[in-house]
Amino acid sequence: MRELDVRSIILGKKLEVLFQPIVSLSLNRIIAFEALGRAYDEEGKLIPPGRLFFSAKKQGIAMALDFALQEKALERFAQLRMQEDCFLFLNLEEESIKEADKCLTWLQSKARYYGVRPQNVVLEVLEAEMEGETVQRFFYKARKLGFNVALDDFGVKHSNLERLLKLEPSFVKVDREIIKYIRTDRKRRLVVSSLHEALKNLGIFSLAEGVDDEEDVLFLLSIGFSIYQGFYFYKPMRYNEINHPLLYDTRIESIHKKLTQRLNMSQKLIENARRDVVYMVNTIADVGLSRVSPYDFDRIIEEYLSVYKDLLCLYVVEEQGHLVSDVHIREDLKGKVERNPMRRFSGFSNYKPFIESFNGDYIITDVYVSYNLGMAVRSVIVKFGRYYLFADVEPDF
Repeated sequence: MRELDVRSIILGKKLEVLFQPIVSLSLNRIIAFEALGRAYDEEGKLIPPGRLFFSAKKQGIAMALDFALQEKALERFAQLRMQEDCFLFLNLEEESIKEADKCLTWLQSKARYYGVRPQNVVLEVLEAEMEGETVQRFFYKARKLGFNVALDDFGVKHSNLERLLKLEPSFVKVDREIIKYIRTDRKRRLVVSSLHEALKNLGIFSLAEGVDDEEDVLFLLSIGFSIYQGFYFYKPMRYNEINHPLLYDTRIESIHKKLTQRLNMSQKLIENARRDVVYMVNTIADVGLSRVSPYDFDRIIEEYLSVYKDLLCLYVVEEQGHLVSDVHIREDLKGKVERNPMRRFSGFSNYKPFIESFNGDYIITDVYVSYNLGMAVRSVIVKFGRYYLFADVEPDF
C-alpha cells in the first residue's frame, strides 16, 4: 500500500470534519457535537483515520495534522452559529498535549479568530497512554484559559481513580468497551453503576459513549446516566446536514418517553419477582419450619432449597444472633463456595444488627459480600416465633 503524503493532504485542503451529536435525555435535546476529523484521497475516497494519523506520526507532522483538523472543526462549528446552545468537543493528539503551551495558545488564537468562546469548547484527552503529570499540566492550563476538559475512553488501559481525582475533568466519557457488555455481564453492570455514582458525587458529568443498542441505553438510564453519544441516537453527519431545529429534535423526547415506559415496566417486573421471593421465604418459615422443632430445621431447609432455585442459601438464626441451623447452600454453588477464602469465618458472622433492625413482616438487606458464599448477595429475612430465617438471593433482586 502506497504511503500517504500527509503534508500534501493538509496543504491541498483535503481535510473535513464530521459532527456526531451528544444527547442529554434529561433535557431532551442535543447539547454538544464531537468533531471527527476526516481526510480524502485524490479520488475523493475516505482515508481511514487510523492510517492517516499513523502516517502523520511516521512523517513527524502529527501536530500539524491535529492543528489543521482542529481549525477546520472550529471553522465549521462557527458556521453552524450554535455555540450559545451547545458545546464543541475536540479530540487532541498526544503530541499536542505534550506541547501544552504551544497547543493551547494556538487553539485560543483560532477560537478567537472564528468567534468561538473557549467556554463552549471541550478539549477531549485520551490520557491512558500518557504520564499523569503531562495531562494534569495540560488540564490546568486549559482551564485557566477558559476551556472545558474531558477524559475520553475512561475505564480502559491505565485509567484509574487516582488520576481522576488529580485531573478533575468537567466530563468523563465511559468507554464503550465497558458499556457494550452490560446486558449480559452482571459484574460489568455493577462496575459501570459504581463508576457513575462516584463521578456524580465528585461533580463530574459522565457520558456514555458508543451506545448503539436500546437495551444498553435502558440500563444506563436506570442507573442515572443522562448524557449519551452513539449510533442509537445519531451517526456522524456533515456540518451542512445540521440545523438549529435539530437541537430540539422531537425524536429525542419520544425515545426518552419510550425508555421511561420500558423502565417502569421493568421495575414492576422486579417488584413482582421480589414479592414472589418473599412469599417463598414466608412459606418455608410458616409452613415448614414453624411446625417442627429446631432439631428438624436442617432437614426442612434442605427439602425447600432443592425446590426453590431462586434462593442461594438458607439458615436460621435465634434472637441473640446465633445460628441454630447449618448454613445450607444451593447444590450448584457448592463448588464455588469451596474456593471462598472467607468461608472459615462464616460461623463468626454477626447477624444481630439485622435482627435489631427488624420491625415488620420482613426485611431485605442492602447488597453485601457474604462470608458464607464469597459473593455479593442480599438477604431476605422473615421471623417465625423466636427465630429468623435468612434467605440469600442475587444482588439484582
